[in-house]
This record gives sequence, structure tokens and C-alpha cells, in this order.
Amino acid sequence: LRLHIAAPRAWSPDEPALYTARLTIADGDARELRFGLRALRAEGSTILLNERPIYPRLALSWGWYPETLHSNPGRERVRADFARLKQLGYNGVKLCLWFPPQYYFELADELGMLLWVELPMWIPQPSAFFRSQVPREYERLIWLARSHPAVILYTLGCELSRVVDAQMLAPLYALVKRLAGD
Repeated sequence: LRLHIAAPRAWSPDEPALYTARLTIADGDARELRFGLRALRAEGSTILLNERPIYPRLALSWGWYPETLHSNPGRERVRADFARLKQLGYNGVKLCLWFPPQYYFELADELGMLLWVELPMWIPQPSAFFRSQVPREYERLIWLARSHPAVILYTLGCELSRVVDAQMLAPLYALVKRLAGD
């Protein structure tokens, strides 16, 4: 599939340019996809977004919404949270050990909020099943996040001790690096 966008604009927190593609296959099944165009790379300790330094100022989110007792607060609550964070000088959110609903990513794209996805692994005691299951789950999660221009960082977990050894982390790192792209 090839697309041509006349005068494409890059996505950034200051200008969250998004495009919509409608894909239809022969049987009439269709899907709309919103996407942004951006380039991301590191130069030493500096993150470059569209070849310009970006300095993430991120609030930490555990996905805890006590009034709902779950991590699915609804679009309007997330929209209000993002607006408030911007007023306070933040330009993004670190998703600490939780993976939000897709609308969270969509709103971050739309409103120009950076996202750091910390994949959900915390102080594990890795069994054989755990070691085989984590790559499967991480692959699914990366596929859900990777098309969102707001996602600029991934980490493999939080507070990992030596029990999560290089034999486990090296393939996970390679998997995330390959699937995430930039």
C-alpha cells in the first residue's frame, strides 16, 4: 500500500497534525485509521523529534481512578486530565505498569501529549510460564501502541531485580526495538 500526502505536516506536541486513512477491502469491510507522521531518534542523551530536541516533562500515571475503581475513566476524564497537565507545564504522561484503553492513546495523539509506555512487569519471580508468556503479551501491547505518534519511549518494566536476567531482557529488548520502529 502506498500513500501520497501533499505537503505533509509532522506530528509534534505543539502541532499534533493527524491524518485519517480509510481502508476498504474487496468484500466491503472497512476501517478508518488516524495516524501522525513524525521522526524520532536519540543523539546521545537528547531525544530528537522531527530533528528538534524534545524535553519530556511527564506526569506519572498508575491508571488509578478511585472514583471509578478501575483504569478506564472515559474519554472526557482523560481529555480533562491532559488539559490540566498542559496547564501545569507537562507535555506528557508516563504510563507506569499499566496499559490504557485505546482512546487514551488516541487523545494523546490528538492533543499533543507525549507518552512513555512502561510495560507491565514489576518485581517478578519468573517461572517458565512467565518467561514464555511475557514476549507474547509484550508483542500484543506494542502492536496496540506503535501506530500512535504520541508514544516516544518504552521501558521493559519497573524495579526489575537480577531475577529478570539478560536471557529474558535481551530478547524482549530486541522484540520491542524491532516492533516499535524508531
